Amino acid sequence: VFFWLGPQVSPWRAIRAMLDQVPPEMREQVLAALGMETLAEMPVTQGPNLLTLISIGPGAPSPLAATFGALPAPPGWSRPFIAPAAPWGMMGLFMGLLMLGAPLAGFYLTLVTRAVARGQGMPVPDFWPRWAWTSGHLFLLVLMALVVLFGFSMGFGFLLALGLVVGGVWVSALLVLGSLVFTWVLIGALVFFYFTPVSIAWERATAWQALARSAYVVLRYPGASLGLMVVTFIIAEGFGLIWARLLGSLPGLLVSMVGNAYLTAGLTVAAFLFYQSRWQALQSWRAERHAPLRQ
Repeated sequence: VFFWLGPQVSPWRAIRAMLDQVPPEMREQVLAALGMETLAEMPVTQGPNLLTLISIGPGAPSPLAATFGALPAPPGWSRPFIAPAAPWGMMGLFMGLLMLGAPLAGFYLTLVTRAVARGQGMPVPDFWPRWAWTSGHLFLLVLMALVVLFGFSMGFGFLLALGLVVGGVWVSALLVLGSLVFTWVLIGALVFFYFTPVSIAWERATAWQALARSAYVVLRYPGASLGLMVVTFIIAEGFGLIWARLLGSLPGLLVSMVGNAYLTAGLTVAAFLFYQSRWQALQSWRAERHAPLRQ
């Protein structure tokens, strides 16, 4: 509802100002990639809503919620429109919104943690201490991801500038190789660190511990872990197509919002239960393995 009726923050004005300062060759390449010929074609008062960045961080309730940001407002409803003009202002807003998603995701994961614990007859953790812990370590994860992303961006920027100045096939080859490496690193991180937010919220693990435990669970149970990820992706994407067909009317919009929230909660609980059972099994296996040594 917030993405649908809330403020709209467009990045196009800042992108337009940034492209106006780069060499013409680079500008033409970027415009061609965007399907435009001149800067005048670039929209300033529309485009993706940057506020949806708070929904794509680790542990966020539902990335599909960002879809509602592209819907037209109801008749008579006026949404505040913000378009930062300075590129550095947009970058600061970009990072700030990603970090703002950490406490929101922590709030959601804490609710799920308490629900799972209550459902299994286990002690229910106090809300606010668990929320502060989860949010703080999710914030660290976002910060680490931004540092890594900044490093890759600097490397690509250097190679691109070198290619414009020096030229040569080898620079293009390095750019392609760098893109492939970045893609595989991103895919590997998404797979091996899939259960990191769950570990932080459920076990009160630190960010580093959660990264290691998530990777350990995936390595020990690769088939089951990948199966859960694939099934979760198929269900989320499949129902996403259904929600998209319902967005043409107000009743359909409300049904899609409620249905998406219900479905996402179920998938999140499934990830919690999967991780909990596998981690407990690993802990029992390690205890049995070292029991003869202690005796």
